Amino acid sequence: MSDIQVLKQAPLIHVVAQLSFSALPQLEQAEIEALHREFAAIGFPDMVEASFNEVQLSFSANIEDSPQRVSHKNQRFVFKAEGDRSLVEFRKGQLILKTTDYRGHAEFLTQWFKVITICSECLPSFKQALLHDMTLRYIDLIVPKEGEVLQNLIKDTLLPAALTVLDAQPLFGSTTKILRTAPNCQLRIAFSEIPAKEQRLTKILPDDLAEPDPRCSLSIKGFSHWEKLAAPSYGLLDAEHKYIASHKPALSNVKIEEEYKLLYQSISSVFWDLITEEAKSSWS
Repeated sequence: MSDIQVLKQAPLIHVVAQLSFSALPQLEQAEIEALHREFAAIGFPDMVEASFNEVQLSFSANIEDSPQRVSHKNQRFVFKAEGDRSLVEFRKGQLILKTTDYRGHAEFLTQWFKVITICSECLPSFKQALLHDMTLRYIDLIVPKEGEVLQNLIKDTLLPAALTVLDAQPLFGSTTKILRTAPNCQLRIAFSEIPAKEQRLTKILPDDLAEPDPRCSLSIKGFSHWEKLAAPSYGLLDAEHKYIASHKPALSNVKIEEEYKLLYQSISSVFWDLITEEAKSSWS
């Protein structure tokens, strides 16, 4: 995540860019075909038509009545790259780029801007949609090697606090910090210390990023020291920077590229500040 120092064994395993906007009309077949053709041209040829469930709660005027749950099944179109390491997803109010094959922020954001441009050219209603928010998210899986412990790789700033008043063995913990980085921007940094089970990883992604449909999932390339963990615990670092468009402008009036570059800069700065010199040496 740095232009200065390259981490050959960086713990970064998953990156997500997302636009959320007002719902578009249901796509016409010609529009779907146009998206498929254009996404294939930039490396996403495999189209999967899938769905997701949207649950709404309706409340009665009588406070004693339980809320009614109504579930709607909505379309999602997923376009996957070779090797199942990157994908583009289009929903009625969301556009998403995911990768587990991150090759630097410049390449990733360039690809993301191409995806947005394709939607602008293929979908007449896209530019008029109202922006809700823009998000950039980085997931790092921090697994200590032989002779290392998690506490020596991440600074105390984010590590879960120890409770020394009790004579007890710590199992796991988590911390979350939310910062306002600009009038319309919020940065959320979450860190979880996860216990190994039988020297194996038990969780590698936040729950909301777990993909229920195997056709739309991505593969993650691990390191050899993941196969048999040397330390009793490992860490999951989840950094999400979001621009919230409270005034709901049309997408055509938003400086998307400029805002995403700013979102990245804060995430990068925080990552490099949170890891220790030992971590940099271990991952270089």
